[in-house]
Amino acid sequence: MKSLTQIMHWPPFTGTIEASIPRLTYHAGTIQTSGELSAGIFGGKLRVSDLQVQNFLGVMPLLRANVSVQGLQLKPLTDAFHFGYISGVLDGNLRNLYLLNWSPEAFQGHFETVKTPGVPQKISYQAVQSITKLGGGDGISGFFQGMFLRMFNTFSYSHLGMGVDLSNGVAELSGVHPENGGFVILQGQGLPRVDIVGYNRRVSWDELLARLKTAMETGPQMHTGE
Repeated sequence: MKSLTQIMHWPPFTGTIEASIPRLTYHAGTIQTSGELSAGIFGGKLRVSDLQVQNFLGVMPLLRANVSVQGLQLKPLTDAFHFGYISGVLDGNLRNLYLLNWSPEAFQGHFETVKTPGVPQKISYQAVQSITKLGGGDGISGFFQGMFLRMFNTFSYSHLGMGVDLSNGVAELSGVHPENGGFVILQGQGLPRVDIVGYNRRVSWDELLARLKTAMETGPQMHTGE
């Protein structure tokens, strides 16, 4: 992973990928698979099916695929990308993924945590701030509220998830369930309880990428030792 992240100009992180690549065929500028591509990453499994790349050697290649992830461990993932500490297990999928010239044009995506025996569901104050910004908020505001929450290293949660449907440059956002005209991204548990609810359902794709970049630049990562 270290070499791959350097080549792809991703945030550096270590580890290994175990992959299974099906038969690939190339004809008249189109590459497609005869089966499912799978890879083990961050303790989980990533699967790519119905993969096809048209105009592969041309100026504007078009990739189509369906992607699913299962059992992704959030702790090493969030450690790698400095999003804030989150522990738990994530499942999800990207349906009808279209990449034009290797940039997303359309997809229907949804990812959410699944309760797993032996894996705590914890989230840090920094990650709460990052998710709030990603959902369109300004983070947890208020001097006394912020000071109170900073007294806790982590918070327990019962459910975390987000959906993004991209079409014509506009992303339609959703969460684990609707609430009061918005959508719940984080459903807290215990005391103190922290919930995150988004209300801005439609946002441009460029704005959503800018939010993600801002969330990943919020400060140094906090480790809990778990």
